[in-house]
This record gives sequence, C-alpha cells and structure tokens, in this order.
Amino acid sequence: MSLFIVNCAKGWDLETKEKIRSDITKKMGALARVSDKLMAVLFHEYEAENMSPNHGCFVIVYMSEGRTDEFKDELVAVVTDAITEHTDFDDGKVAVMIHDVLKGNMAARRKIVNRAGPVAQLINDGELDPEEL
Repeated sequence: MSLFIVNCAKGWDLETKEKIRSDITKKMGALARVSDKLMAVLFHEYEAENMSPNHGCFVIVYMSEGRTDEFKDELVAVVTDAITEHTDFDDGKVAVMIHDVLKGNMAARRKIVNRAGPVAQLINDGELDPEEL
C-alpha cells in the first residue's frame, strides 16, 4: 500500500491530474510488483498568490518500510517523470519526500499488517491473496 500526496498550486485541470495519477499508479504497481489498486494519488491544491515563479510541487509518499535505496530512486523517477510529462515543470520543480511506514502501523481487513501478524499468517496459509489487500 502506498499513498502519494501531490501538493501543488491551483490550476491543474482534471485531465492533467488523471494522467499523473494513472502514470504513477501503473508504473509504481509494476515497480513494486503489486496491483496498482494498492496505490492512491491525492492532489492537495493551494493558492499560489505569494509564491515565486520558480515554485513547483512537493510530493509526499507514504509506503511500507523495507524498500532499498535503488527502489526509492526509481520511485522518485516515476513521480518526477509523471509530473514533468503532463505539466510545464522541469525536474528542478518537483520535490519528493518518502515516509517509510512501519508495517505494524498499517491495517487491512481490520488487522494490522506486519511480518508476523494475523494478516501475514493468512497469506502464508494461502487463505488470503496479497493482491486483495
């Protein structure tokens, strides 16, 4: 499960947001080898009246812990590419912050998701398909 919050000045139309959302969810699903349904992209827009013309956007990513630095580099490239492809921003105007969330702090189906918890046991026993989470 991953959550992407794109903080940007007001002005992006719905089509632009949908293209960015689609690019991020599909490419991150492939990168993480999970269903893209486990990815969510939300847009937080704000008034940019007092911002400098060089202001870009800031993306906060919440994802489960345990990813390598290489994986995170690829994640940043996916996010940056999706935004620069569908807006007039260049790489220098896209900032990404990654929050690693402990699996013991995530839940699915009313159960905490962790390596040794009840959800892990259901997966190990073949009673739950991880794609359904």
